[in-house]
Amino acid sequence: MGRNETRVTVVVASEDPVVYSYNPQNESVSVITIPRNTQVVASGGYGNWFVGSLWGLGIQEKKQGRILQNSVQKSLGIPIDAWVGPGGEILFNDRNLGLMGAIGEIIKLNNLETNLSFFDKVNLLVSVGRVGRFSRNEIPILKKNVLVEETFSDGVEGYEVVPERTVTELDSLRDDKVFAESKTLRVNNASGVSGLANEVSRVVSILGLRVISTENAKEKLNGEICVVSGKVQNLESVAGRRLAQIYKCRTYEVGDDGPFSLEITLGDRFVKEY
Repeated sequence: MGRNETRVTVVVASEDPVVYSYNPQNESVSVITIPRNTQVVASGGYGNWFVGSLWGLGIQEKKQGRILQNSVQKSLGIPIDAWVGPGGEILFNDRNLGLMGAIGEIIKLNNLETNLSFFDKVNLLVSVGRVGRFSRNEIPILKKNVLVEETFSDGVEGYEVVPERTVTELDSLRDDKVFAESKTLRVNNASGVSGLANEVSRVVSILGLRVISTENAKEKLNGEICVVSGKVQNLESVAGRRLAQIYKCRTYEVGDDGPFSLEITLGDRFVKEY
């Protein structure tokens, strides 16, 4: 990841998927356990799936944990930086290993499936191991009514996400570095698919940006996932880099960014990825 002192949020493909979010600003870890029978709209156009089945879908489609990562991100509105396969909880154990101990542990965990680099895994083991159990915050999304019980059309019982509850109940996961910069954002939906601007707004609001405008473009942006534009100092800010990294957007420098610091334009490939 290579980011200095910014929040790192990872989803682990446990039987009940778990989101771990490490905040280096106060050296704390927030933990969200998502019941396996929570129905979400899977990223990439795969339709409705139980979240506990998304790891298997990713393996089947040769996308590893990307479907799980992107689906959790858009359903809960949480910016997710990375995914880890089954057994990945070990990276977030309460163990103060030190640098050499962490390196040795990661070498032993060589077969752990993840898109984290070797350095990222070592950094998590060292950083999270210092936190201790008393600085771990379990976020009970059932008690907070982020999830509600539902009986689906096939008679199976499970849970559904309440989107409007995510921004208010999960805002503790914002990136303090991004929030401190007070950057404003316009979300421009040029994908040709309605509803994506609001979906992205939820995620970037929890990230720490202030969305001041959402709109649907008259013309589609073809051949792109997304483009983040703004003055060079805004593109190079923590907010600009985090925004582009989360959605894997191309960046484009402009001379005048008007009433907003940054703009994200969603292209026609966005829906195929997210």
